[in-house]
Amino acid sequence: MIRLENIRKDYRLGIVEVPVLRGVSLHIAEGEFVAVMGASGSGKSTLLNILGCLDTPSSGRYLLEGTPIDSLTDNALSEVRARSIGFVFQRFHLIKFLSVLDNTKMPMEFLNVKDAEADTAARRWLGRVRMEHRLDHFPHQLSGGERQRVAIARALIKTPKIILADEPTGNLDEKVGHEIIQLFRDLNRELRVTVIMVTHAPDIAAVADRTIHIRDGLIQ
Repeated sequence: MIRLENIRKDYRLGIVEVPVLRGVSLHIAEGEFVAVMGASGSGKSTLLNILGCLDTPSSGRYLLEGTPIDSLTDNALSEVRARSIGFVFQRFHLIKFLSVLDNTKMPMEFLNVKDAEADTAARRWLGRVRMEHRLDHFPHQLSGGERQRVAIARALIKTPKIILADEPTGNLDEKVGHEIIQLFRDLNRELRVTVIMVTHAPDIAAVADRTIHIRDGLIQ
């Protein structure tokens, strides 16, 4: 599903170029659950942003299902993000003035899905993550674990092929964090959705099929 070939990413600070990824090559199969680990500043979040088409490499090739990403227009990249990739973040990024139901439905607006169909899909996915009893609540009325479950439902409502999760348990206590990771594992097995998760916790990474370690912009 994913093929990276000698990916480099440099950022310019004034007249200085700072290398973040120094030549990453990686294959990820459809339906695989992969954990990415590394120290702060190692390049793991930059790698996730490139995989999610939120950033572009300075050089190298990224092929998603055989399609070279660098050949796509901005509109085509937006379409890839909207239809094929779901994002789950450490800070949840729920909209505070929207209810649980409306937060979950939001991605369907970008796909021009009718509201009744979006409503049905949102209720179904909130049921899958055991949040159907909180439909009318707002983010500030939820615990951290509940907010993350809503974020997962929001990511899955468009039935993406890939879930990218950046430290999804970073703001949760250990017990709730393991419940969230088990939810990822169950959804990965049931739906064959490919999961790529950045984490700093070895016990969380152990749930994945394999773990990739990044150090100084290189896969170890």
